[in-house]
Amino acid sequence: MTDPKPPRPKSVTLTVKSHSETHELDDEISAKAQWRDQTGRYTILFIHGFWTKEDGAVSSYYTLIDGLHGLDTNLAASVMTFSWPSRPKWFRKNINVFKHRDAVAHQAGTLLGKELARDIKARKAWPRNYVLVAHSLGGRVVMEALRYLEENNVDYGQRFRIILMATALPYEEFGPDGAETVYAQISRKLRDICVLYSQYDTVLSRWFRPGFHWKKGQAVGLHGRPRNRWADAKRMAPYKHDDYWADRGKRVSSYIADRLNVPNPRPIADALVAPADTLASPNVADPANLNDAPETRRGRRRWR
Repeated sequence: MTDPKPPRPKSVTLTVKSHSETHELDDEISAKAQWRDQTGRYTILFIHGFWTKEDGAVSSYYTLIDGLHGLDTNLAASVMTFSWPSRPKWFRKNINVFKHRDAVAHQAGTLLGKELARDIKARKAWPRNYVLVAHSLGGRVVMEALRYLEENNVDYGQRFRIILMATALPYEEFGPDGAETVYAQISRKLRDICVLYSQYDTVLSRWFRPGFHWKKGQAVGLHGRPRNRWADAKRMAPYKHDDYWADRGKRVSSYIADRLNVPNPRPIADALVAPADTLASPNVADPANLNDAPETRRGRRRWR
């Protein structure tokens, strides 16, 4: 007999700030974190992406939280949610806004890094194991938080597991073909870093590169590259960009639960060379997924 699903405890809203002042991002509401009043083996932090309101983000978070509660996984975890100003008040939605919000995501990541550094320092005797689950441009927030920990000599490698969903970051920032970048160095130190991707993500395939004025390569969340940087890369076809938070088929919540039950994830090293990181066109089957559906005459795969 399984235990009934626990009620949602009241959350304590924590404004991410320094010891003396609140850091406001772009004259907007400060980034906020909500801690659920629980204790457990893991602290799971959900981070939303581009063009998301705070109330919409919380609703999406609880879809995954309820999905985790519905699984008989014996996972003891507290949940932290993070909201950052990804949707400006004074812009209509267009491709130029994305690059501007990417800069804001850098700032939000620094704030989150400061908060994590304080939490790690305060819990030396009872350390947390952090699981950061980020969607889309939230991946920037996560990587910039880890960059802050790296630059401030905070020991984070064995404390963190990272799951990036539909990541709206250029693949070259993770050092394909052995290139040494900041994000590549961080990835090597992490206990676990995984990517959920889908070639059916039309938001990333159509709008990501125009959002950077065509100066960047394709998004990590489209093809899952560079493969040699991840402990695991999961193809989520036929997921669209918003299907991850909707937890279609409970695939995301099941993946999170399964991943946390991996006691010693595969070590990440440059010796783990995946298939070539050269990007195929969107209409070419991913060589790492041999069961890709065939092309239709219009150049689109048919999902069967």
